[in-house]
Amino acid sequence: MDTYIAPILLGSVGFTFFYLGIYILYTDRKIKKQGRKTLATVIDINEIESNDSVTYELILKFLGKNGEDVIQPLGFSSSIKPKRNTPYKIPKYYIEENGRYKLVLANNKLKVFIGICILFIGSAILVFFILHIFKLIDPFL
Repeated sequence: MDTYIAPILLGSVGFTFFYLGIYILYTDRKIKKQGRKTLATVIDINEIESNDSVTYELILKFLGKNGEDVIQPLGFSSSIKPKRNTPYKIPKYYIEENGRYKLVLANNKLKVFIGICILFIGSAILVFFILHIFKLIDPFL
């Protein structure tokens, strides 16, 4: 029984990474396909400090579905500080769910790259897990 604990944990970690990568890429694609494209104004940049790093989150102002002004954080932060000074305009997509807007930048290559990397890591761990399980079940395979 002890020989199966490590592979089961490895499989769980692999599945979690795989699912997270798919979720990041799917939500991004869903908002771009079903959402509305518009220009948003970056009115502020929040600096979020943690123990050993600083990340930057954009605060956007845009016209909502009914023409009202909406001020909302992007919901995705980066360790790279934007080079432009506020205020400036950026294209973005949004979709309204449960009275709140979900936002995605029109050109968000970093988020897509992170999603692909997480998906790749999860896939690699799952392949290793499957090979390891088959080795435990039938060592002559």
